[in-house]
Amino acid sequence: FQIARNLAIDHYRSDHHNVSIELEENQLVVSEELHKTVEKSLTGEKLRRALDNLSADQRDVIILRFVLGMPIAEAARTINRSQDAVKALQRRGLLALRDLLVTWEVSYA
Repeated sequence: FQIARNLAIDHYRSDHHNVSIELEENQLVVSEELHKTVEKSLTGEKLRRALDNLSADQRDVIILRFVLGMPIAEAARTINRSQDAVKALQRRGLLALRDLLVTWEVSYA
């Protein structure tokens, strides 16, 4: 969203367009709320794509632990793994997510 915004600004600046718009205060509030909603949606989409790149076990552990809020012991019982295995999958999954999201931010910036 930020990249598209910056490209649009650059385009209009390069063509010497000067647009003056008067906004009422309530329109500005709606615009800020819309921006936050769109930003959250894009962030959620990036996270879903990143989760799809994890192994099935890593993805399951991340979802059980952070989406469903399961403790490690319960997540371990759910996927028939030891607690140590769940901890390892969680750690590797979180590191992979971090690396993917950082890489995507750099490539889109």
